[in-house]
Amino acid sequence: MKNGFILSNFFYFTAVLSLLICFGCGDTEDEQEVIKPNYNTFDEHPLQSDDQLPQLTDIDDIDLKDAEQWLHLTLKDWGNLKDEDWEKLKDEDWIRLTDAEVKELRNLKVPKDWAFADADEALRKKHREAQFFQQFGDIPQVRYIVERDRMQRSGIVTLERAIQMVAKSAAMYFLFPGPDNQQAFETTRNLLQAIIEQEERWG
Repeated sequence: MKNGFILSNFFYFTAVLSLLICFGCGDTEDEQEVIKPNYNTFDEHPLQSDDQLPQLTDIDDIDLKDAEQWLHLTLKDWGNLKDEDWEKLKDEDWIRLTDAEVKELRNLKVPKDWAFADADEALRKKHREAQFFQQFGDIPQVRYIVERDRMQRSGIVTLERAIQMVAKSAAMYFLFPGPDNQQAFETTRNLLQAIIEQEERWG
């Protein structure tokens, strides 16, 4: 990503990242209650029907045309992605959870007051991860959120990372549908659109 774009959009990126950190933490009260995905309140029409999503490109081979495919996915489209599509969103540096780690988290005893307990941050984070798996099961959206949070990426927001930010916000909406997470999704998608438009202007 070019320095001119980074400097001119520094405050915008900072605001977006701050918002995502807030939503990434989740609402601790919501996490105690199982919420099933419900897209009826989202009135944007999906890009394709359930069995006609576009052939999405692996993020390591992304170009502007491919990025626009990810950009135009609606929340319902994201909800219909196959497991292999979620894997395409993980670049070569991505650290995946092992099945053994997932099994440990699913079997971990999580105290009811885990979010407020006087414990170290690492233990609280592990309880949060376990809560996700125990509440929603071993699904690609949960794996994606946990894996990305573990990586704690910072620095320049590249085209690839912007797509990953959209993916995480879409995964959060799938687990906790509501206006706040819908707004987070729209914010990250607007960021991705701005990066695509800037790249197009530079040619």
